[in-house]
Amino acid sequence: MKKILYVLGCISILSGSVSSVVACKQTKKTSDNLKENIFHKKYWSRLNNSDSIIHNDFSKLNAKQIESLMNKKAYEYTIPNPTKVLKSTLAKKILDNNIRKLEYKPYVDIGIVEDNVEYLLKDKGVNGAYWKEALASIKKRNGEQIIYNDLAHFKNKGIASKFVLGFMQNDSSSPELAPAWNATPVHDTNQSGKWYQDRLDKWQQNGLNLQEDITISFGPFANSFWHTAYLNNYTELDLANAFREITNKYQTKSFDFYFAAPYNRINSEYAEATKLLAGALKILLEQDQTYRIRLSIITGNDGLVIPTPVNTPYNGSKKQVGSDVYPLYEFTRFLGLNFTLNLVSAYLQPNDNTINDRWEVPALKNAIEATHKTWKGMLNIFSTENIATQNDQLIYNRMGVTPWIGTRAELPQYKFDAKDAIEIRKYAEAKGMADMSMFYLSRDFPSHFQANEAGNADQNPLDQNIRSGTGYESFTYSKILSGQQTIAPVEPTDKNQILQLKGALDYHHIILNNKDLDQYTNPSDNWSGGEDITIDPKEFWRARKNRYFSWDQANPNRLNGTTANHVTTKTNEISSTYFTPYIDNGLWEGNDLDGIINGKQTPDYTQQNVPNFNNKVNNFEALTLSFVQQVKNHSNYLDFSIAGIETGNDGYEYWEQNQLKQKVLDPLNKHNTFDKLRVSYGGLSTGHNPAENAWNAAYNQYYHKNESNMETAVHVLAEKFAMFNQNLATLAGGYRDPIKARQAMPMSLDFDIERSAQFTLKENRLLAKTLAFMKKQNRKWTFSLTLPVMPDGLTDICRKLVKIFIEEYKKQGLSHDDLPIINIMAMDYGDGIYNQARNRGQTNFDLAKAATISTRRNLKEIINKVYDVNINNKTLNRFLGITPMIGVNDTVEGVFTLEDAKELYNWAHAENLAFISMWSVNDDKGFLGQQPSAKTITSHGLNYLREWDFMRAFSGDWQAWVKQPARDPFRNKIKKILS
Repeated sequence: MKKILYVLGCISILSGSVSSVVACKQTKKTSDNLKENIFHKKYWSRLNNSDSIIHNDFSKLNAKQIESLMNKKAYEYTIPNPTKVLKSTLAKKILDNNIRKLEYKPYVDIGIVEDNVEYLLKDKGVNGAYWKEALASIKKRNGEQIIYNDLAHFKNKGIASKFVLGFMQNDSSSPELAPAWNATPVHDTNQSGKWYQDRLDKWQQNGLNLQEDITISFGPFANSFWHTAYLNNYTELDLANAFREITNKYQTKSFDFYFAAPYNRINSEYAEATKLLAGALKILLEQDQTYRIRLSIITGNDGLVIPTPVNTPYNGSKKQVGSDVYPLYEFTRFLGLNFTLNLVSAYLQPNDNTINDRWEVPALKNAIEATHKTWKGMLNIFSTENIATQNDQLIYNRMGVTPWIGTRAELPQYKFDAKDAIEIRKYAEAKGMADMSMFYLSRDFPSHFQANEAGNADQNPLDQNIRSGTGYESFTYSKILSGQQTIAPVEPTDKNQILQLKGALDYHHIILNNKDLDQYTNPSDNWSGGEDITIDPKEFWRARKNRYFSWDQANPNRLNGTTANHVTTKTNEISSTYFTPYIDNGLWEGNDLDGIINGKQTPDYTQQNVPNFNNKVNNFEALTLSFVQQVKNHSNYLDFSIAGIETGNDGYEYWEQNQLKQKVLDPLNKHNTFDKLRVSYGGLSTGHNPAENAWNAAYNQYYHKNESNMETAVHVLAEKFAMFNQNLATLAGGYRDPIKARQAMPMSLDFDIERSAQFTLKENRLLAKTLAFMKKQNRKWTFSLTLPVMPDGLTDICRKLVKIFIEEYKKQGLSHDDLPIINIMAMDYGDGIYNQARNRGQTNFDLAKAATISTRRNLKEIINKVYDVNINNKTLNRFLGITPMIGVNDTVEGVFTLEDAKELYNWAHAENLAFISMWSVNDDKGFLGQQPSAKTITSHGLNYLREWDFMRAFSGDWQAWVKQPARDPFRNKIKKILS
């Protein structure tokens, strides 16, 4: 399932708007009223009105050109003859002013803490008025001020003179187009937008020149500026005008567009938004050729490639282009070579042959050269004069590279050290590349890599945005990548030696164990907020989009005036529709199954006098254990474990006995529900790293090297799946006889296939063959495929996946009645979709229902075609499961409430779906400790609910407080604190 990675910001991002399912007005904007509609006057007072108006004749001319270029019939086809391709006017020529020598400009994030003083203040929940006291406390501990994020300081010290400043997104509280740093609401009560502007103003006063020194980076994750423009029906001309207004505001004409999922998707609204952006940038460049545009795309080892038959050049077909390459496709069609292509090395992976070598730079070079080839092929199609085909140097002159410096917490095999930095700098110079960057400048500080027991993650408590995980003094990477330093320093590995380096921060001594600032806080009035960081009580109790104190805030479309429309009537239960929630057993919290099954007296923090209640969940019968993966360090043989952690050592055995057995398996065994355990493979982390999927590992070890080994791969993988369940039975029941253990093992498997893992079609076909083989051998096996979905159904790639599984089942002679269940992830559709839904009066249940019906239609088409049958909807419902993300979703505009859960329970039972699940048991509460919590991996963010209320709703245990939850339990407290 999906988990979001939060980055450190020095303020809490608050919002005055706390709507749950939300959307955009479908109204056409024009250039005449654009500025009034999209920019808040309070923070855009410096705009020069005369500069923002585009000459009418010129505007009409280019709008017409773009309309022609955007014509779908002209572009969405397979091209048998490349000469038929419609050429962009900019693709015909090169704007010479964009040609330049290698320029160093690192990424910086405006929201990262400025120094360790601010870091200490934030950690202790003390406001900036005590900055001097915090600095004195650091010095008392023999520390010094460490500046992480002050661009004027960096410029004045000669560390860097150019910066890529991120991230400009759309105001998260506004459905209209409104640029905002890190999506922070411009008009929230915390004045967060003003805080960012004050920081920029200070940098300018101290010597930063925005016009010359700054490239504004748009993206890369939620609240995309251009996607919001698309949702609001802006034209290319309107969006071009918006970029001109941003130039007027911030003075710079240098823009970076950083693409990451989901905004790089093809064949979706995201693709249309990308097309809109490319068209707008074409207008912008034709108006003013001094604009500098950069497209930044995350790359893996293979680079940006378009799969084509051997010795067959790319012919311009959009159908051949994958999501990673799609932004480059549109930018090239519209802009030709008139932008810089920057490759960000976030997805590099070692392979079996390079695991012990210095593999990072060779992998990055390969990605650059493969991408160069792809781009050249595109330019051959889209450039009338074939401007790049005669001179490869022209393409390299417009390419940049952004290495992820140091180590990566989630991938211990990755280490981009000083020697790598020197090598990639020399390579970029030799190739004549345009840009050298890095992620982030604030990470260019020494820190000790602290491996966990499995050795596969950096456990250093310092925030990852201010540590490199390597032993070099501060700004070593910057000096090398900028060309100031050409010799790699010797790197100490001893923790104490690293702490002596310039820029090192002893977290435990300076931050964690520092009690000097306690006198400036009032423990009784300050709150944790779920992040173990004390914050101002007024800030804590203000409404945010990642937490909801009241029922009314979370359910805006269930209010009839002031009357709450609770779902109180439960449908007659159909026993064949069962509830099997996911539990993330890779976590150490939120997995108290004994309490769920047997109950215990628990404080009800939603009541003023905090009474105890028995929190038992009645009717709890089944569970989905997640996620099983290939052990990360065992690449030469199949070995599965929860979260892929290292097996066969004391640490694993401790976890197995004290977490897996004691907290999960024993309660199920005592409750006689162990046989209803469903074991889930995959998950989001393998979506990023498909090689960690069990079936990908089997493919690589058997079939990949010898296609005749397919049958062997199927048999080995099938036995490994069975053996894992058998081992669970042995652990739970203490069986010594393996035959008895196999007889007692659960017979249900789930496969969560996300992100990049969806595109490994050969590996997924191996999985399909394996499941069909297992089903034919023993009909007791039941399988489910858990796939991402949108309200309009499965994505294109997921439909291909489903078809593969159905084909393999038919090849084995299995009936369509034997097919695996398709379990849809009813979650994270994207803020725009939630926004649109709320404006239409819809709820999250409505979206989940629509997604299920649409998926049923997709499934019907595929089954009918493959099996040549006419299957009806009633039968199809038995092949459908649904899994919502409870509470606040990762895309925070989506909030799946308890009312949505109750409606889904009723509808799923009425339709006789196969099962209902949820993500997850671990976060089925709105409190951490005694305090209301924002959305985290162990809290759903709905503070008005009791612990495990979602499980009660889905299991049919509708207690009185489930039927009618507390509406506003903290009203008086909030009113008192905020007054």
